[in-house]
Amino acid sequence: YTKKGDLLVFDANGERRLTETEEGVEDHDPEWSSDNKRIAFTRVDKTGETTSADIWVVDVDSRVATLLTPTPAVQEFGPTWSPDDARIAFRELSAEGDAISVMNSSDGSDRFVLVEPVPGTEQRAPAWSPDPDRLVIVFRRAFDLHTIGVEDLEVDPVRFTKDAPAVQLGPVWSPDGEFIVFEGAATREGPADIYRVSSNGTGPDRLTRGPDDDRL
Repeated sequence: YTKKGDLLVFDANGERRLTETEEGVEDHDPEWSSDNKRIAFTRVDKTGETTSADIWVVDVDSRVATLLTPTPAVQEFGPTWSPDDARIAFRELSAEGDAISVMNSSDGSDRFVLVEPVPGTEQRAPAWSPDPDRLVIVFRRAFDLHTIGVEDLEVDPVRFTKDAPAVQLGPVWSPDGEFIVFEGAATREGPADIYRVSSNGTGPDRLTRGPDDDRL
């Protein structure tokens, strides 16, 4: 978790700080690798003339952090691990717009754009399926959920079998890869509920019901 811009974990000895940032620098979006040895995160730096955002990985035992995206002209956010921890997918923001990209988790090499930018359209919140037999990433395009095959590069909207909320945000996979859980709302500003849809599109099922604003 994050506190005052730093990344921390709880272990048998209590709270332990993994990163120490200076004023104007904050760490966000922590994501554990499946072997629980590394955490990928976004570091936002507001100390320069322009704000930068990059993907880093920190080793939990040694506390050594590695920068994977030294790209001043591009901002990177929201890392998500592949099932074997070998690659990381993330959102990148450049002058062309929002894209979803993939790179090696060890050093940021072999980087490529998985989902090309769509002018004037947000593409955010990628989440990699934990099922090693289905190399699929779910993400948000505008306010609708889509999936893309990492190997065939086919982008498809999530086709629901029931009425779905107009605004769909923050998708995450269940641990077994059978379901996608997301925030759903009638409007962008309105309160959200939590929904669940199976990976084949059956649903969605509404898991919470207002009036509170329920978020993942």
